[in-house]
Amino acid sequence: MAKVTLDIAGFYYSIDVEVPESSTVKDVLDAAKGVPNLLGAILDYGSEGSLDTAFTVDRITITHTNGSARSRQTGASDPRTYEDGIYSFSDDGEFHSPSHRFRAKDPNKNFVHAWQYYVYDENFQDLSRKNGGNLPRKIVGYSDAGPEKGYVLKDGYTVVWRLVTIMVGPNVSTPAHIRRATAMSSS
Repeated sequence: MAKVTLDIAGFYYSIDVEVPESSTVKDVLDAAKGVPNLLGAILDYGSEGSLDTAFTVDRITITHTNGSARSRQTGASDPRTYEDGIYSFSDDGEFHSPSHRFRAKDPNKNFVHAWQYYVYDENFQDLSRKNGGNLPRKIVGYSDAGPEKGYVLKDGYTVVWRLVTIMVGPNVSTPAHIRRATAMSSS
């Protein structure tokens, strides 16, 4: 068995779970789902399609009670406590399988908010950047396992989920605006 830490950045949530060695990120989420952490906060999550076959997480929800929403900022002698309640966010993009790209569900938007995870080893080194960046950043489904498809989770590893904004198109794409921006940057 491996003890893996799950952290949801910005949602004031962290929990250590026991999973079999070589578990997937999905296995870690499943082990934490519905189980109160040390402060009593409870995780729930959802995904596009079936939870068994989904490639991306599209919703993370943390229910905080009894002051469990506490900042863990390094160096804070008196950590901030946030209001009890349900902290939840669903992404507003969709994964397009053939192109391996995210796109906005709303065709009028040029960005998406998406849940993205990072895996860190026992020394808290980002595995995609370890050893000089030998593992390129790529979209790896959270339910994928094995070194050929995803990450092999081991004892002491940490999985961090972050809500990120990804540009999926330009803010302005008219030739006149592009020429003007190019001229301003070269002067």
